[in-house]
Amino acid sequence: MFGRNILRTTALVGTLAFAMSAAQAEALRFWTTEEQPARLAKQEAMAKAFTEKTGIEVNVIPVTEKDMGTRATAAYAAGDLPDVIYHPLIHVLPWAEAGIIDTDAATEVIEDWKKAPSHPAL
Repeated sequence: MFGRNILRTTALVGTLAFAMSAAQAEALRFWTTEEQPARLAKQEAMAKAFTEKTGIEVNVIPVTEKDMGTRATAAYAAGDLPDVIYHPLIHVLPWAEAGIIDTDAATEVIEDWKKAPSHPAL
């Protein structure tokens, strides 16, 4: 359980750091499939910590996991995707093929982490 939480935290913080540097937004929209109250509270706490370190607000928006694919596809078609999506792996390939996920940008983030493992926002 501890390992999963570290992985989730790392993924969330890393994703938020990427979104912050990519979007340079004043507020980020973050969709999460964590709807259970305790899990959602952890996501909100991580978002709050990110805001405290960066000054960038994070709006945590819970999305039912079974609706994530349909909702993301509709948002993509409308040009209204959120800045960050915490999603199950099952969506990666179809979203990459549809252009919803930018795999080149994801690779660039990983390569940047290898060069500078400590992002100033973390």
